[in-house]
Amino acid sequence: MFASLGKTLTAGALALAIAITSLGASTTPARADNDEAAAILGGLIALYAISRVIQHNQGNDSGTQVHRPPVAHQPPVIHPQPQRRVLPADCRRVFPTANGRFVGYNVRCTQNRVARPNRLPDQCIRQVRTERGIRNFYGQRCMIRNGWVRA
Repeated sequence: MFASLGKTLTAGALALAIAITSLGASTTPARADNDEAAAILGGLIALYAISRVIQHNQGNDSGTQVHRPPVAHQPPVIHPQPQRRVLPADCRRVFPTANGRFVGYNVRCTQNRVARPNRLPDQCIRQVRTERGIRNFYGQRCMIRNGWVRA
């Protein structure tokens, strides 16, 4: 659409320039002095400049190729977020044993409160004798060794 508009505008400007120069030349003999020649040359230069501006604004439709260096597209660098493995504080229990004290996390409580209970390490489950019987706990030291942190 715009390509034909540019050509129409250029043709119209050329016709206007020819009409203006022919009006002044019809009353005088067919002789071109320096002023008329300069006016014609100036009109042609103006038309050429207008056509170049139109071609430039239309994305260079003149048929010439503009060579641009290829842009190296690199994929964005995605830094994986470390999995936060936080042990729930309200599941922590401390029990005195014959060898000192045992610090652990109740298995059922911990499984209900962590985001991904299937990632809890089974090798850290310990059975501890309490005043309410034998209970299962995740040992704190084992959990820390496996990447879990205290809340």
